[in-house]
Amino acid sequence: IEARRGVEEVARDRSAPIVPFDRTKSLGLSIGLEGEHQRENAAVAIRTAELLRETSPFSLSDEKIRAGLEKVS
Repeated sequence: IEARRGVEEVARDRSAPIVPFDRTKSLGLSIGLEGEHQRENAAVAIRTAELLRETSPFSLSDEKIRAGLEKVS
């Protein structure tokens, strides 16, 4: 809880949004790294790519995101 407050304070000071994400989102892929934390890292990468697609000219399709994450080892 203390860490979250710190993150929220920094975000507020920098006028930066805190964006929720689904820790279970996987686009139906399997990654080559073991551990629950690696699946959560993949979910963060997926959400980051989605946000870039929504807010900038940078765009990756779900298929390209899936292909990139499946190559991780």
